[in-house]
Amino acid sequence: MQSVVPWTGSSLTVLWRLLLRATCPQVTPLESPVEAWRRPGSLGVVPRPSTLPEGPDPGGAEAVDSLKEYAVRLLQELSNKEQQSVRLTAALEQLKMQLSVSSHQQGLLYKDYLSEKTEWQKEKETFRDLRRKLEEQQQVDAVKVQEFNELLAALQEDPEEARRRLGEARRSVTLLKVNEARLRRRHAALLESERRLRSENATLREESSRVEAAVTQRTGALQRHKDIAAYRMAALQKALDRSVPLAALQAANGQYAELTGRYGALLLLQAGGRAHGTALLLEVGHDHTGTAGEALCMLCSSVHSHRV
Repeated sequence: MQSVVPWTGSSLTVLWRLLLRATCPQVTPLESPVEAWRRPGSLGVVPRPSTLPEGPDPGGAEAVDSLKEYAVRLLQELSNKEQQSVRLTAALEQLKMQLSVSSHQQGLLYKDYLSEKTEWQKEKETFRDLRRKLEEQQQVDAVKVQEFNELLAALQEDPEEARRRLGEARRSVTLLKVNEARLRRRHAALLESERRLRSENATLREESSRVEAAVTQRTGALQRHKDIAAYRMAALQKALDRSVPLAALQAANGQYAELTGRYGALLLLQAGGRAHGTALLLEVGHDHTGTAGEALCMLCSSVHSHRV
């Protein structure tokens, strides 16, 4: 195998011409091994360079061998690059999966951190409250210890004075116990009174609610009765305005009947040709007509005054 020689522009031109002239018939047989080598699943075996036919130019044969070897090396490097690219792609996918897993684990760790931080805050508040209570208890204990020391010092100085103070303390304790019992009894009595008052208050509230409901219902019924009565009174007033008194109506009917009878008699007299009787009847009828007219006027005035 010969080493690859770097080619210049003029050398490549000459070589290209030589290849066109000497190696064109061998290009087609060389393509099939290269294509077979490029197919996926090939074993990656470098094909052997084909032998040139007898009689070509020795310089052209060497150039063809060099080009074949250079092409094979380029194809081998291309195959290596493709394999390296596949390996890098697989490694990249693996790294992506690892990154996703790491992100998920980081989220879980952050969630655990937040929960633990919350618990730690609660425990911190609990310990702070406990510390405050212990400090308060310590202050109370310090005061008690100081009082005890003072009492102990007083007992050591003068026994009689200590006995006197002890007696006074006993009397004070007894008085306080009596007052406590009295206050307990008063407190129990107040609690019982409060319970009774609460019960009475609840009863009064229920009674007030029932009375309010009854009053509301009765008020509604009275309001409806009032509306119905007002409507009936209005209807009766309208009917009364359109009506006439019975006595006035009977008087008017009697007068009308009397006038009708007299008018019929007058017609009969006129038909008989009695002039004197006619004049007399006319005079009498005139008198009665005036009386009837006055009666009708009085009737109308009475009806009008009744309407007013």
